Amino acid sequence: MRSNGHVPDMSTVAEIAAALPKLTTSELVQIERALHDLYRQRGGGIVYDDTYGTVTEADLTASADEAFQAYDQAEAEDAKRQPRWGLAGGPWDGRQSSSSRNS
Repeated sequence: MRSNGHVPDMSTVAEIAAALPKLTTSELVQIERALHDLYRQRGGGIVYDDTYGTVTEADLTASADEAFQAYDQAEAEDAKRQPRWGLAGGPWDGRQSSSSRNS
């Protein structure tokens, strides 16, 4: 239940979501503006608010989660790679030794 005591009818939410693709860009801008105004009026969890819209705590959490998942995936892929071996028999770190630079 919401803090105002109103639980939205899920069919209403589904109807709104289904109608959005049918709207013009101008109408979508009007809808977006109305939503931003409601966020501002309610004030809960807004972190950033300007003429382009609002950013909420939930938005930041979702963005951070997405970034951490990408980082974890990149780390896992890097861990799967086999090390390249240098001339001295050890893992190659991409740098030349001082003796090979002077040769």
